Amino acid sequence: MLRKNIIFLSHIPLSDHLCRKFWINDLINRGYSVSFYDISRFFPYTHKNNYLPDNKINLYSVASLEYFEYLISRSCTTSIYINLFYPSKFDITYGIYRILARYNCIISTIIWGRLPNINSSRLLSWSYFLYILNPSIFFSRLNFVLFKFSYPYLLKFNILKPFNFVFAAGSYCSAIISNTKFVIPVNLCDNDEVVLKSSSIVSNRSKPYVVFIDSNITNHPDMLTTEYVMNPDTYYSKMNKVFETIELFGFEVIVLEHPTSNHLSSKFNNRKSVRSDTCSFVYNSNFVISHQSTAISYAILCFKPIVLISTIEMSLCLDNPIPLMHSYSKLLGIPLYSAENFNDNFILPSSQVDEKLYSNFMYRYLVSKGSEYKLNINIVLNFLENHFG
Repeated sequence: MLRKNIIFLSHIPLSDHLCRKFWINDLINRGYSVSFYDISRFFPYTHKNNYLPDNKINLYSVASLEYFEYLISRSCTTSIYINLFYPSKFDITYGIYRILARYNCIISTIIWGRLPNINSSRLLSWSYFLYILNPSIFFSRLNFVLFKFSYPYLLKFNILKPFNFVFAAGSYCSAIISNTKFVIPVNLCDNDEVVLKSSSIVSNRSKPYVVFIDSNITNHPDMLTTEYVMNPDTYYSKMNKVFETIELFGFEVIVLEHPTSNHLSSKFNNRKSVRSDTCSFVYNSNFVISHQSTAISYAILCFKPIVLISTIEMSLCLDNPIPLMHSYSKLLGIPLYSAENFNDNFILPSSQVDEKLYSNFMYRYLVSKGSEYKLNINIVLNFLENHFG
């Protein structure tokens, strides 16, 4: 039976970025009816926005499981549900997946952006200390462990149901999936921009520049759930000194803003900041500065040199990003500097990257072999039409 109704379930409010990232606009343009169930009200730390969606999108704000079940009861026989969150705890997400199983819905999810495994020993002492200080964090992680242990049994006894199909980017994501009938190899959404623009990017350089990929690390919604939050003034002061050192080599530093950041130009001493066309700015840059942002994928896909920067304060966060940066450094052969000692240690990176390391990383974490030059929407439509057309 032809199923032309696609329903996205999301813990993140609808935005223009989300519409592009998850093919919502493309599906509508290809004749699909698209609904968006926004469950972000269950997540107090979710970034809010004032996005006004296209009137072709059926938007529902879900504030209770009762209302969610009512919506499912009306649509379950004619729709495909694409979940933008994965069941990981005995919380509201478990309740939602339980209802989807009860109505035997056709369910899917998208797995991409999974990052390299890190050496947890670097986190152990401080994280354990924070666990003791903050019981809510301890019980949250305990909930996660208990759910992970229970999940196979929840599937076995039909309390939850496996995904009917999963879209997965890279060999790593494909390898960790066990609860689905079909794995459809796709690419990280950023790759679509690279594919589309690789033959049409026009240089936007008036002078040599480098880009800093902002991750809004002092005010990111994920960071607000931890015990320690970095002092913004300290962070911006250290990063501005890093930029000043780089500018001594004749480069302009351009800040690529995170979607949740505000007024970064003033925080970074009125340096140029942009919120769009990340791909073009990375492609035309001399090199890229980053912490642990997933947007670093643009630099990898464009084979651009990368310089990683850490600060002492990062090591105090429960979700300490420094071990992940060490993994990036090792897997890509790129330098990792401390902001506190940057001026004394910085060496201008070579314009040549280790293409073998970059390619290995790409195919493991970012793109799927055989699909790397395809647009995700074409892969998705081909699957939907072959199996539900």
